[in-house]
Amino acid sequence: MVRQRQLQRQQGFTLIEVMAVIVIMGILASVAIHRFDSLTSGAEHTALRTAIRELNVRETLVWTNIKLGSDVWVGDPVVWAQLDPNIDGGYEWSPGPSISGGTLHFRSQFVQLTRTQSTRSAAARWF
Repeated sequence: MVRQRQLQRQQGFTLIEVMAVIVIMGILASVAIHRFDSLTSGAEHTALRTAIRELNVRETLVWTNIKLGSDVWVGDPVVWAQLDPNIDGGYEWSPGPSISGGTLHFRSQFVQLTRTQSTRSAAARWF
């Protein structure tokens, strides 16, 4: 009997308690969204740095093959002609890669790259 009276007197949460919970949940959601956005942006920057490293490795490989295949230095235009600067996986150039550089895009991030020329003693570098 006493238990029935206790159940009948329960009213639930007050409006202020419900509003407090909603505000706390909103704050937690905004922090989570901000962290996720920062994480995504950081990953895109890392992907661009990795692409630059890949371009430099490709340059070195082409330059080394040319150096090993000939005793005569043929020049940077020949190295550029044999290089494939297009990277798979969502990367895009605008307006396109050139012998002096270009703008490489990955999703919402981009980087303006400059390419040094290959010489007799060193491969070209992208930076």
